[in-house]
Amino acid sequence: MAYALEGQGPAGPQGPTGANGPMGPTGATGLNGPNGATGATGLNGANGATGATGLNGPNGATGATGATGPQGLSDTIVASFDMKFSIDDRSGWTHVEALADDTCTFNIPLGFTFNGFGASTSSISVSSNGILFFGQDCVTNFTNTALPSGISPNAFLAYFWDDLSDFGSGEYIEYVTNGTAPGRVFHLYARHRLVSSVCGSDAQQVMIQIHEQSNVVNVTYSGFSGCANIRGSSATLGLQSANGTKAVMAGFNAPILDNDASSQAMSFQPPP
Repeated sequence: MAYALEGQGPAGPQGPTGANGPMGPTGATGLNGPNGATGATGLNGANGATGATGLNGPNGATGATGATGPQGLSDTIVASFDMKFSIDDRSGWTHVEALADDTCTFNIPLGFTFNGFGASTSSISVSSNGILFFGQDCVTNFTNTALPSGISPNAFLAYFWDDLSDFGSGEYIEYVTNGTAPGRVFHLYARHRLVSSVCGSDAQQVMIQIHEQSNVVNVTYSGFSGCANIRGSSATLGLQSANGTKAVMAGFNAPILDNDASSQAMSFQPPP
């Protein structure tokens, strides 16, 4: 049977909320948001314990040998002799009277072989101008110079190198060799006057000793006047090795000799 609605009545009160339905499925993940700001750096942590030492690696290759250093000093005795010989003990010596101006006396025997200052010789030569040469390359330069000098390749002793001359029987050389091998000693006595008359007839007296084995050369001066030129003010005194490689001067145009001294000497010893 059907009824006709004449009009809608007022709404009734709300009914109670029904129970939640079951959860629907999870939706898709959304896009990542922007990175946040970097946080402050944290404190350093404590150092960890030191690890164990590793094994030694293999030895490297040996390097090249370096250059050899200079030889050290040898065990050598070095000595210097200052032995003198009186000029009045010359009995039996070979006498050479003629010392003409600017000449040489050659082939004077030593009686042994001298090996020193680059020389190896058994004879010497002597210039009338106060130079003894270890060998026979004797020259007669009368103008003295400083040492080293290029006058000769021989080693030489300038015992009183000046312009000297023979004025008669008062000027000469005498020589002798004394002793027994290997300690023989060659002695040469020389008496010279200057060509110049600045010192009158005053003479210079020189005794020279050359020693076997040690090759020491001694020169002793005695009995001369106080004139400056006789004392060395125009002379060269010294020794020069062969070819002028080394030289030692005791004086050059300097009055180094003292006429008031009983005797004076200079000594030269070659290096070992």
